[in-house]
Amino acid sequence: MLKSDGLIMKTYQYEDLTDVFMNLKCPIYLVYGLMSQIFSQEILE
Repeated sequence: MLKSDGLIMKTYQYEDLTDVFMNLKCPIYLVYGLMSQIFSQEILE
């Protein structure tokens, strides 16, 4: 998912994906901004 996609914020729906991301079989990289409304500090920690 790319937040830079202008349409993503119109269609984004929150879903708890903790288990999915914790069990990935490939590397994942997260890029976020200081003003992120999707990733809170609690989630990032």
